[in-house]
Amino acid sequence: MSSWAGAQRLAHLVANRAHDDLGVARERYPVDVYGALDAPEVRIMWRPTPRLLGIYLCEPGAEKGVLLNRELTRAARRHTAAHELGHNRFGHGTHLDREIDEYLDSAPAAGWPKVEKEAETFAAWFLMPPPAVRAALARLGLRTADSAMQVYQLSLRLGTPYRTTARHLGNMRHITHQQAAQWSRVRPERLKASLDKHASPPGSRACDVWLVDPASRDEHLVLSPGDRVAVELAAGARADTVAGGVTGNRISVPPWMSVVADSAAVSGCRRVVLDTADQVTPAVARVDVDDRVPWSFTVELRPPPALGLDPLTSAAFERQARDAEHRSAGGDQAGDETPEQTRVEIPAEISGRRMT
Repeated sequence: MSSWAGAQRLAHLVANRAHDDLGVARERYPVDVYGALDAPEVRIMWRPTPRLLGIYLCEPGAEKGVLLNRELTRAARRHTAAHELGHNRFGHGTHLDREIDEYLDSAPAAGWPKVEKEAETFAAWFLMPPPAVRAALARLGLRTADSAMQVYQLSLRLGTPYRTTARHLGNMRHITHQQAAQWSRVRPERLKASLDKHASPPGSRACDVWLVDPASRDEHLVLSPGDRVAVELAAGARADTVAGGVTGNRISVPPWMSVVADSAAVSGCRRVVLDTADQVTPAVARVDVDDRVPWSFTVELRPPPALGLDPLTSAAFERQARDAEHRSAGGDQAGDETPEQTRVEIPAEISGRRMT
């Protein structure tokens, strides 16, 4: 059984080769993982699968494909898709990736089989190549992350899970492994609550809270339904806000966003929190901030993908996917992994997690 350190080294090389083969620009973020899956003609199907993160299907004489859990968060969907692409790039056979139980984090990591280590480490390197990480940090005005909050905001830009991002920064030597371990223990819910604490609690803390300020000029944010945006105005600025697409003295917001808080931030700035809770269809709009120096940013709302098959996916692949789901329901697991073996913690210095 290979070590996590060995899997990291190999996955970095395989991910770089995948970027080259699939025409992925390493400096652009977020990485288009769904386009990468489509490039090698891997069929994609979306379903709500409570017991599974995803399935990679590779049977002799049949089409290759992946089944992805539509009910995951945007970051978890992207990471799971990259994980399944890792199975493809490493030449693995059919594999079912089950949910990781967050309550068994103290279990040893030795139970992870070689194929899972390879796919998991590949996902982190594929979604977070060093040039993309540096570009996203620069967009935030950072050379490296100095706090859990900065890691969280970086993860939103990269479209990656928070804990995976913290651990990957450690693997890249952007932060120490001690910092990675410390920050990965911070629950994202706490970070989100600190950003919108003056607003009524959202229906679910699975949704994200983006922080923008004058340094975010011309930034393009890709939101999910229910996400919030915390807008910080210059210190001492008066924040008169008018929703519904009408320009106020300070901020104009599209009709599908609402102002849910307007209060003083810790820094002395004004913080206005915008909510997307009622928008469930795709939308794009510009938010203009009439601050001391006017600035603006763009928000794009992307709902989860539609249920079902890629339009080009064949009926044969649909049958394979249903058979794999049936095996999962019965407790069968492809390869040498067991449900108990997947319920383990990956060491902080070498691992990524794709659930938060």
